[in-house]
Amino acid sequence: MILGYIAMIVVGGLLGLLGGGGAILTLPVMIYFFNTPVLLGTSYSLFIVGSASLLGAWRYHQRGLIDYRIAAAFAIPSLVGLHITRQLLLPAMPDPIFAVEDWVLSKSQFVMIAFAIVMIAASVGMIRPMNTQTRAERRPADLVIFIAMGILVGCIAGLVGAGGGFLIIPALVVLAKIPMTSAIGTSLLVIAVNSLLGFLGDVWTAGIPDWWLLLSSSALALTGVIAGSTIGTRISAATLKPLFGWFVLIMAMFILVSTNWPK
Repeated sequence: MILGYIAMIVVGGLLGLLGGGGAILTLPVMIYFFNTPVLLGTSYSLFIVGSASLLGAWRYHQRGLIDYRIAAAFAIPSLVGLHITRQLLLPAMPDPIFAVEDWVLSKSQFVMIAFAIVMIAASVGMIRPMNTQTRAERRPADLVIFIAMGILVGCIAGLVGAGGGFLIIPALVVLAKIPMTSAIGTSLLVIAVNSLLGFLGDVWTAGIPDWWLLLSSSALALTGVIAGSTIGTRISAATLKPLFGWFVLIMAMFILVSTNWPK
């Protein structure tokens, strides 16, 4: 549990520093360090990530680095994706997902495998250098992709409890044409809105059994956000992002190997 609490500080620090990416570690920490069931862990992750992102967004707001118009345009389709996934698709999923004789795929196994795939996609996005140059014109096709990315981010947040910052930031920079610094702050705001509303939906339908674990983990993540956003003014995120991407990739491989695969 001590290592888990330390990991929560790291999660918050990465959110404050990079505007995304740290959230991808929250679910593994809840499962492997705190022995939280997978589906409940996604609910905890939504609250922890949402709280930490909200604090990070406030600190970027104080520096005028949030584009609220773009945030609203991205958050609306992402909330649609989150609601569909969290309130309709997940409850409707059978458990087991698939069963043929002795070959059984449970809902928890499916979520962890999907989560590992999301982590691999996230790691590629963080390892690969991002083109931060903006284009002069915004084409109609870009707006369609922008909305589709918002829905996809909401679906990912609903399924695995991750904020989706690794998708939000490239969309904001390349499609919305805003600077990297503003993209980080705007990403944090979108993540906070998505995650906290998703968590409130879970509380409404199922409740939360361990508020002490949830609030103590969140408090440490908030501490990390303060440290990360402060360090972010002194260290280039471009320097740390590839290193963290490799770490996420290794974590994804560990999850795939340690998952109790159907036999």
